Amino acid sequence: MKATLWFALVPGLASAQTALTLEEALATARRQAPSIVAAQAEARSKVGEWRAAQSNLGPKLTGNGFYADSRNGATLQTMGGMPDTTMAMPAGRTTVGNLMLMLPLYSGGLLESRTAAAKARAAAIEGAVDEVVAETLLAVKEAYLTALLEQERVAAQRARLKAVEEMLRTTQARFDEGKDLQASVLRVQTESLMAQRDLRAAENSRDKALIGLQQVIGGDPGAPRPTVGALVQTENPWTLDDSLANALEHRGLIQAAQALIAAAQAEVRAATARSAPQVYGQAMADASGDPMMRGSTFGVVLTIPLYDGGERRAMASAMRAMVDRETAMLRAMRLEVETQVRQAWLDLQTAAQDVEAARSSVAAAEAAYDVVRLRVEAGKGILLEQLDGLRLVAEARLALAQALFDHRLALARLERASGRTAKEQP
Repeated sequence: MKATLWFALVPGLASAQTALTLEEALATARRQAPSIVAAQAEARSKVGEWRAAQSNLGPKLTGNGFYADSRNGATLQTMGGMPDTTMAMPAGRTTVGNLMLMLPLYSGGLLESRTAAAKARAAAIEGAVDEVVAETLLAVKEAYLTALLEQERVAAQRARLKAVEEMLRTTQARFDEGKDLQASVLRVQTESLMAQRDLRAAENSRDKALIGLQQVIGGDPGAPRPTVGALVQTENPWTLDDSLANALEHRGLIQAAQALIAAAQAEVRAATARSAPQVYGQAMADASGDPMMRGSTFGVVLTIPLYDGGERRAMASAMRAMVDRETAMLRAMRLEVETQVRQAWLDLQTAAQDVEAARSSVAAAEAAYDVVRLRVEAGKGILLEQLDGLRLVAEARLALAQALFDHRLALARLERASGRTAKEQP
């Protein structure tokens, strides 16, 4: 019967209530995929470095304790504190409690530039994280689409087996009525065994694809396998110009390169500021059993760099070279991103044409099979023609599933290239 050839009528492998959607798979990957978790942790470390550099702009306070038992007196210095404190201890046994406050008053822009450089490096890592997220989510989409494709292959093989079993039933009935040969029955039985074998192979590939999907989203491959939805065509809502503009604005590669330029420029300012005077205010309060060691002190410390053999000038020159390098890298990233978008766009156009061609092939194969089936049932055709026609229908349906997969994957790669994946641009 013709109804047996419409593979879309074969019951699917997943119900709408229990199927894992692509959006759910992507959300799960964002939460727990190891590559994303690791990249985000690295980004947090760079944010920590920026905040550490920023803390140098404010006051620093340490509490210190000193004890000395010396015949001639001693000078003790704290280690590891910020600010460190040096205390001249008199002869004898002396205990001193000390608070030391230090505040930068003027650094010539040195501290501000170092903070800006750290902030820019943190922003560069954020851009790199976006790239990791986008690449991981593309892998999730590919794994999900692969599972959909393998599911369609299972459905196609099930429909083929069902059609062969129907053919076996009718052939056996004609043989029992003396209208056909036993060889025909044996030939259809052989085809049925082959269809069963192909179905088992398709189910095996589907199950492996589902395990791969669990792995790429960061799940346990040994957990119960999820089910997925249906492989359908989705339209591309963006133009090439939209995709290019979005990529140049949102791609992590470009944002990271821009941030690295800002970091290098800040390092140039920092290297130049090292030649400026440094002014710090200090305040200290001491408590001790020795009345001579009690009291408070306020002061200002001025440091003027006089001569360093050209070190500061060389560092500034090196940082300017880094600005030139990062500027060139930004241009290279722009060219790379635009190339990726244009290539992905071409692949998507080709995939769309392949889908239309595959749909036409399915319609032609089904129409041809109907003619052959009627001829065989009327005794005007041979069984091999019907079997060949059935195989062509199955192959056409599988080719359509592959074309739909290629189109969906091409669209996913265009989204990746245009920077829409990581930050979910509209």
